[in-house]
Amino acid sequence: MAGSQCIFPAELITEILCYTSPLDVVRWRAVSKWPSTITHDPAIWKALYANARFLRPPGPFPTVPFEDALAKSTRLAQSWTTQGLRTMSRVRVPFDGWVTKHRHLIGGRWLIVCQADWRFVLYDTHIDAETRAQEPGPLVIWEQVEKIIAWDKCLATSDQGQCIIYVLMSTDNPPQLTLLEFRLDAESGAVCDTVTWDIPVSEMDDDPELDNGQELFAHSRFLFIPHQSLIFDTQTRTFYELPEFSVALDKIRSHMFGARQPGYTQIVPTNTHVIVFHDFCRQWPSRDIDTLVQAFVVPDDPRPAEIGKNVLRLTHEGTIANREMLFAIIQNSVADSTTGTSSIKLLERHRKYGSFVSICTHLMLEKPSPDNVLPALIKRHHILLHGNVPFNGDLTFCNAYYDITDDGYARGFFCRCTENRSHGVVKFTIDATYDYCSADLGRFSRAGEWDDIVSPIDHFSGYANQRLLLDGVRGKLIYVDTDSQDEHANFVENAAIVVVEIE
Repeated sequence: MAGSQCIFPAELITEILCYTSPLDVVRWRAVSKWPSTITHDPAIWKALYANARFLRPPGPFPTVPFEDALAKSTRLAQSWTTQGLRTMSRVRVPFDGWVTKHRHLIGGRWLIVCQADWRFVLYDTHIDAETRAQEPGPLVIWEQVEKIIAWDKCLATSDQGQCIIYVLMSTDNPPQLTLLEFRLDAESGAVCDTVTWDIPVSEMDDDPELDNGQELFAHSRFLFIPHQSLIFDTQTRTFYELPEFSVALDKIRSHMFGARQPGYTQIVPTNTHVIVFHDFCRQWPSRDIDTLVQAFVVPDDPRPAEIGKNVLRLTHEGTIANREMLFAIIQNSVADSTTGTSSIKLLERHRKYGSFVSICTHLMLEKPSPDNVLPALIKRHHILLHGNVPFNGDLTFCNAYYDITDDGYARGFFCRCTENRSHGVVKFTIDATYDYCSADLGRFSRAGEWDDIVSPIDHFSGYANQRLLLDGVRGKLIYVDTDSQDEHANFVENAAIVVVEIE
């Protein structure tokens, strides 16, 4: 190796490693001390991250945990759909007191929960059972006197080795919505800074529902405040509202056939735009739904409007017919450096197939015009399915569990069921990096193998996906095991976190 070290300069080896895979770098690291030193160069891992063709953890962070996660994600990419579910390890972590049903996994490591109605805590899921027994308990990141009546994690980003978490919570003494911003050390979970944002609302529901479905939009720049029509820009720390919806029905009729009446509105925040989907029910000749799609951006002039609030600017409009429920961004705002066009891909759930996706919606938004609202080019197609799992009329899917990174990939599994009887689990990987989105359906795991992993979960319940979290980047399942059999309960007692390493 000494001779090789003279023949091949470290700079050349570093350049070569940037074009390999994380597994190749890890294997080469084991050759000797000199290669090991080279492979810790942050430039290598930043390049591997940028060129990855698989699910990858948020980053890049040139830290050992990040390198391990990237290498493990590479292994999962090669074996996820070819191997059945298998348990590698299991750790059970008792809760301390009452815990609300909502819980969120941050960065594949930190599980945030609300305990006893008055504090937020973090559990480190990387600690094994033996070490856990010697730990003093979870990390308390926030506590207060007022009762927390509802909460939800709305956004999680990363910046310079810190994990930034936004939590939206409501209290009833007095009734108030508050946005908490936590900056945590990415290694220890210790709180580096906390900021509270008072949300400018005029009135509030007695029991607001804050579970706004943004868990799968967790990497976007904007944060939607449910029931308030407010958008929080995390870059400028500014609240915006949408302009008053005043599009004439004649304008809609010019694009769609039949009389309409306003229906459901869905707001999807992305890295560059806030996308709003306005559904209009067709009164005749059928009850089909047509949708007006509008895209908004932060105005060039950020000064508040005359009413005293900042207002987003409408830049694009388009229409689609008979859309399903959008539930995730699978490719977030890929910009063309030449034309300035932003490409955004979203996944839709198909009602016929329960929780499994069937449609990809592709939005192409040209560079905004300062004076005109431009047409939004919208393409939709059914996801191409590859695999041996039949999709017939007798087959239903009780629940599907996803880990979706908004750079074009999703990994997960769904339960294959017929007539309230589970027939096991099917793994899948979705690739949306090409023009057409495709899903590779993998190995079928029998019901008994699945029950050995998460036996307390009833997958026929619509609330099952509130109890199980999937980290598809690292191959980890996290669920809450409790004595309570009531999936509708707001609180659970005698609960424990179960962390299962899977393959």
